[in-house]
Amino acid sequence: MDGVRNETNDQPSVVIQVRDLLASRGALTLPAQPPPLAVTPSVAWAKERYGMHAVVNTSIAKVPRGGGLLEMSRFLHDHEVVTPPDNTRLKLLVEGTREQAVLLTDLVFAVRARRPAAPAPGIEVFSAQLFYKVEPKWFYADLTRQDRVPVRPNSARGERGEFPYSVHRREPEHFAVDLELGDQEVEWVAELHWTCEGISGALEISNQGAPFVSRPALGRPRYDWDYNTDQWRRV
Repeated sequence: MDGVRNETNDQPSVVIQVRDLLASRGALTLPAQPPPLAVTPSVAWAKERYGMHAVVNTSIAKVPRGGGLLEMSRFLHDHEVVTPPDNTRLKLLVEGTREQAVLLTDLVFAVRARRPAAPAPGIEVFSAQLFYKVEPKWFYADLTRQDRVPVRPNSARGERGEFPYSVHRREPEHFAVDLELGDQEVEWVAELHWTCEGISGALEISNQGAPFVSRPALGRPRYDWDYNTDQWRRV
């Protein structure tokens, strides 16, 4: 069933489409019916958990010293800020649409193509002056070799929980998946598998039916403000 939930990504040209792949009871494939889930996805550049990141087309010599919030906000307003087309993180807010619990059994990435990645544009600057707090369930998917990749807990972020998860109308789940690309540009779609009352199904998350394209930040310099030396430091 197409158009379960469409959401606009941070990048205006990307419209995320969620569609029902299948629904079955045992070996019997059932007629198309609305899945018992509402999925709100976003695909974007993977930032760190806290702080303000930006990629700009300029030199580090022009970036304000100290990385303070006010100075950085003015700087970003006056300079060309690049929206990185990296697509290195998938976030999902998954809600059940019924009173009965829906068991989310797996989240799988299906790789459609790989090719060498081009150098990434701009420079990345980081300021720890702007904080936000979002605590999803953190996962990780290595898309460098296999063509079907179930997500794994992101131990680097302290995550230990694994699928399955349970959702229903009043208890959603929020997932974030960081993607490992190596030095390759990777095309992929994601599949969220579920089961409810003996019926199993899967939702495909794609870019209007086409794969997403994710790119590593090859060659893009990154700078953090070093409070010990009082200058921008390349990391």
